[in-house]
Amino acid sequence: MNTNFTKCLSNVDIWFCMPLAFIPLFFISSCSSDDTSVDCSMVNISVSASAINSGCPDPTGSITITASGGGANLEYSIDGQSFQSSNTFENLNGGDYTVTVRDADGCSANAEVMLESVSDITFTAVTGTAAGCGGNDGTLSIIASGGDGNFQFSIDDGSFQDSNQFDNLANGLHTVTIRDGSDCEVTGEGYVASGISYSAQVSTIVSTYCAVSGCHVAGAQQPNLSVFANVQSAASEIRSRTQSGSMPRGSTLTDEQIAAIACWVDDGALNN
Repeated sequence: MNTNFTKCLSNVDIWFCMPLAFIPLFFISSCSSDDTSVDCSMVNISVSASAINSGCPDPTGSITITASGGGANLEYSIDGQSFQSSNTFENLNGGDYTVTVRDADGCSANAEVMLESVSDITFTAVTGTAAGCGGNDGTLSIIASGGDGNFQFSIDDGSFQDSNQFDNLANGLHTVTIRDGSDCEVTGEGYVASGISYSAQVSTIVSTYCAVSGCHVAGAQQPNLSVFANVQSAASEIRSRTQSGSMPRGSTLTDEQIAAIACWVDDGALNN
């Protein structure tokens, strides 16, 4: 036996000593085992996220990511750069986040999640001056509490102001936003009443056109609209039918009368 070849067999770097005829076979085998890749388009990673809203101003929000599919060793991120093995992220501010899951092969999937920033600000909107039915003479005062107490006020997405009163408002719902000194906000609705009176305006319409003989009175068609409690409980239906023209039967109300009924109902169908 060739002694030089025998020595090579005991050498760690055996491939350096093999005849050239064997070298190509070794390299073909080596490359076929290392040159592997994953087609991520064929990897089905499913990702979703649940969120707990953040407080304001303190960042108390959290996101928990749920994923399935993909390869081993899943990692999670909420910014697409910083990945971690835990699927939970805490102490987050409110905002929009893109959550990402990736596996050991680099395949990934995304999902969108939004955290609201929830303030402890609360408010009550109080009608000062009624607007009139279809008018714009209403005033609304906003009484706020919570937050840091340094409030500014906005109505219908307008500019913020220090005053908590808004004038020259139409009757109906308005969007109210309160912001404190920490830029924490709360948004809700305030209603400006029309001020339509049942006793002064609506009752005459009902008694003249609806609560008449053979119609909505005792012993005839129900409900008996000569009783206020029945008018009040049927207020939404009366509003709808007078708006559509199907009530009163055999008569036609003026636009002003139809509007008065609608405004009274929208104000809460009060016994006023």
